[in-house]
Amino acid sequence: MNKKTAVCFIVFLLLVSFSCKRDIIEEPQLSGPAGFYITLKGSADPSVLYLEKSSSLRPRTTLSVQVLNNDGSPVVGRPVYFEQWSSGKVIKVTLGYFDTPSQYVGTRYTNSFGMAQIVFNAPSSQHVSENTTMYIRAILGAGRNDYRKDEGYLDSIQDWIPIQLIHHTY
Repeated sequence: MNKKTAVCFIVFLLLVSFSCKRDIIEEPQLSGPAGFYITLKGSADPSVLYLEKSSSLRPRTTLSVQVLNNDGSPVVGRPVYFEQWSSGKVIKVTLGYFDTPSQYVGTRYTNSFGMAQIVFNAPSSQHVSENTTMYIRAILGAGRNDYRKDEGYLDSIQDWIPIQLIHHTY
């Protein structure tokens, strides 16, 4: 073996031996930035609404959303936006309303328990021709006035809340 090959071999061994040594690295806490995530879970009570055929009355349901950090602690003071969507989650609709007949998107802020609730007035039987399922999309906002109705929220923290609309006949 010549001198050049021996030196290269020794340098190689030194590099390999140093690369095998690692300092002890502490793993980040799950509640810190590296493992940070938020869960949002929504529900409707009741989730099945009966539409009276001969009535213009609108059935109501209470939508509830709970927002939690990964350690189970509530996310407080954040806006949650509620939107109405068609049965295929493809088209945003304005069949029902939230607080007033002109309010097609609802907003509530999470309380000290991470809960946000809003009452949804479903469409009347005159607006829906057959039994169907509509969806309310609950979206967690970052701060005040950050809702943009025309933007997609693919990367947002959200949940779809199904509501069944059933024509009721006597």
